[in-house]
Amino acid sequence: MLFLAAHTVYVVTIRPDVVYMDSLRYVNYYFERPWGAEDIARFWNQGDHRGLLSQLVLWLNIRVLGMDVLVANVLTGFVLLWTSLVLLRSYLRFDAALGTEFSGRRIFLAWTAFLFIIFSLAGFELYTLDLGFAENLRNGIFLTLGCWLLQREDRLGAGSCLSMALALALVMLVCAYGRIYAFSGALLISVIMALLRSEWGAGRSAWICVVITVTLSLVLYIVLGALLPQGLGNTGVQNVALPAAARGILTGVASTVIGVDVVEQFKVPMALLACFGALILSLLVWVGIAYLKRVRASGSVIPVFLVTYGLINVLAVAISRGAEPHGSMASRYYPDFCWMLLGLAWMLVAILGQRLEPLRGKSSRRWLAVVALTPILACYGLTQIVETKIWPYRAEAFDAMRQAALTCGGVSQDSVSLLQANNQQILEQAISLQRQYRLGAWRHVQISCPN
Repeated sequence: MLFLAAHTVYVVTIRPDVVYMDSLRYVNYYFERPWGAEDIARFWNQGDHRGLLSQLVLWLNIRVLGMDVLVANVLTGFVLLWTSLVLLRSYLRFDAALGTEFSGRRIFLAWTAFLFIIFSLAGFELYTLDLGFAENLRNGIFLTLGCWLLQREDRLGAGSCLSMALALALVMLVCAYGRIYAFSGALLISVIMALLRSEWGAGRSAWICVVITVTLSLVLYIVLGALLPQGLGNTGVQNVALPAAARGILTGVASTVIGVDVVEQFKVPMALLACFGALILSLLVWVGIAYLKRVRASGSVIPVFLVTYGLINVLAVAISRGAEPHGSMASRYYPDFCWMLLGLAWMLVAILGQRLEPLRGKSSRRWLAVVALTPILACYGLTQIVETKIWPYRAEAFDAMRQAALTCGGVSQDSVSLLQANNQQILEQAISLQRQYRLGAWRHVQISCPN
């Protein structure tokens, strides 16, 4: 509860009650009713990101709360806490299957690590963006579904397999957006590995059903995206050269512990960031190999699912945003990238309870692990300190955004940039609707505008 309380204080003091970015389009969509089939298709097909979860969450907020953005951002903390509890529950089942000594101490260490990673201030951007609720909710759904499948110990019947397939397809087509590739890849790799390690308990029919459902859903996602009417979404893919993409991968991995504000404040050289990313990747490979060779229990492939999901997302962002020096380090990507750290924490804590190398046995390997972890922990701590110092300035930034939204006339190009709108027309329409229906930042202000 301490982490949830800290998140709530962070959000309330910053007061992010302004609609911006993609939400501006979604506000306009809501008032385009009545909707036809073509409209729904256009709402779903937002360029490279296809889905309806974020739109539905915002529309529900409009309908129930008058688009109270601050409440949505506060509720994000509850989603993060739920995600940590899902991961903890899976680790408890895994730890019970291990049956090793110091179980209670290891469980406490695992959950503490999960909480510190999930609530890291490196992910500040999605704490203050109303779409952050839907983004983190999507990841929580991914995690719940993945852990349930990978720790299933009894066979699924025909009816259960059909229900599971429908749920999986619905999640992929409605909730996944651009993360569908990472989720598909991570889940397929994990279920194949679970079968090869004789840890798949849901039965061969369920395994085949998962593989077919994921593959067909992915194909359907791509085909429908090419055929259906397209809304004004973002096209992320750029012409990124191979060296820039490689740099983007390393800096994206490094951003899980070195926030972009730390990089800007201390002018961290790109070469050092790349080396740091390489250090984290090396540690993942080293610990991962030792873990998979020695640890066998129900759910032991869950960290593979976590790490693979994070890595594929890093690869996707590096390809789409790698042309910019720090393009893959934006805070909004942290909730996806940090799955690598969650997987690493899972494996390290599991290894602590076993007489396994690399952390037990030879003293040299034990010290090498300490040397590798020390800069990672130090940079994580530095990121929290820097973000805490920047905290008041985030409130000032939202004050400026609020003033830009509370306008009676037209909007300037500066306001378009400040509120990160697709264009001036979308911003003007969104502000006009908020003003007319008293939504968002207009909910409680007493500003009368001339007709």
